[in-house]
Amino acid sequence: MDSSDLAPIASDNGVSGTQKAGRVEDIGESATPPLTGQYMERAMIGLAAARPNKFGGELGAPMFTAMVNHLSHEKEQAKSSASAIQIKFEAVTEELNALKIQKVQLDERLESLRSTSKIKQTCAFLSPILFSVAIDLYKGNLNFSVVIAIAATALLAVNFFGFRGKSE
Repeated sequence: MDSSDLAPIASDNGVSGTQKAGRVEDIGESATPPLTGQYMERAMIGLAAARPNKFGGELGAPMFTAMVNHLSHEKEQAKSSASAIQIKFEAVTEELNALKIQKVQLDERLESLRSTSKIKQTCAFLSPILFSVAIDLYKGNLNFSVVIAIAATALLAVNFFGFRGKSE
C-alpha cells in the first residue's frame, strides 16, 4: 500500500468555508483576566510547605522557600527599577528631541544671517561706488545722477536696517 493512498483528498479537508470572525461581545464578562501576581512563587512555596520531603527535607524546604521569596523580591525590584529607568529614558528622549529641533532652528537662523551678511557686505561695497558715479554724473549736469544717488542711498540703508529673519 502506497502512502499516497492514505492521504485525504484535497477537496475533503474538513473546512466548510462558513467560518466567521468572532466578536468581543460574545466573550462576555465570564472570561477570566490573564494571570497576574506571584502565582508561580506562591505555588512553589505551597508545594514546599505541603511536601517538605520532596524539597530537601525539614532543612531544605525552608531554604527553598527563602530562595523563592528572595528571588521574587528581586524580580519585583528589577521591574520597578526598569519602569523608573524607562520613565527617565522617555523624558531624556523628549528633551533630546526638543534640543535637536532647537539646533535645527538655530542652524537655519545662522545660515540666514550668513546670507544676509553677504548681502550687506555687497551693498556696503557697491554704495560708495555708486555715490562716486553719481557725483561724477552730477558734475556733468546729467539728471540721471539723482537716480544713481537714490540707489546708492538705498544700498547704504540696507546696512542699517537690513534683513532680520525670524527672532524665534
